[in-house]
Amino acid sequence: GGRRSTRTNLQPVVIRDCGELAEGADDGFYDPLSDPNDPYPDFPVDMVSGTDLHVTADAIKSLGNDAFKAGDLKKAVAKYEKALRYIDQGGFAGEDKVQAATLSCHLNAAMCYLKLGEADACRKSCNKALELDPENPKGLFRRGCAQLQLGNSDKAEEDLKLAEVKNPDDAAIKKELAKVAAYKKKQSEKEKNMAKKMFG
Repeated sequence: GGRRSTRTNLQPVVIRDCGELAEGADDGFYDPLSDPNDPYPDFPVDMVSGTDLHVTADAIKSLGNDAFKAGDLKKAVAKYEKALRYIDQGGFAGEDKVQAATLSCHLNAAMCYLKLGEADACRKSCNKALELDPENPKGLFRRGCAQLQLGNSDKAEEDLKLAEVKNPDDAAIKKELAKVAAYKKKQSEKEKNMAKKMFG
């Protein structure tokens, strides 16, 4: 029998002709995201049939939370994205808890991406969260931060002001809005200087 490599970084599938590897044997790959606490396959289609994928998704999400608390953001985001695959495969019949779990995974992934400096990935995760809950203040705030990192100051301001309506006393939102104002001022001065150079 062969052994299929299920790696999230889209390596080609490798069929091995040397028989099954012994449990715990080195399969020749170093996977920095491998986790002895996570016995679940990377893709839910490889799970034993009859498994409750939503319960499994919750367990995977908890591993993501543990990784986040430990400061391992790359591992955390990999767990949140993996949990989302399980939720998706588990089907959705409008249950509130499934929607809440999906929203939470997208928001948590967005926070990891933001801290990792991956603004575009953060924005995409926020978009998915805001499709489920259009006025979610965390989603709006994180997307606003990402938009500013991407240089989209008007969109950043729009999101952050909507977040501020929901949380008027939030110091983090005010701080980010101040950053947007400073960025816009800087851009405006740059444009003035450019105009001076062009038109004297």
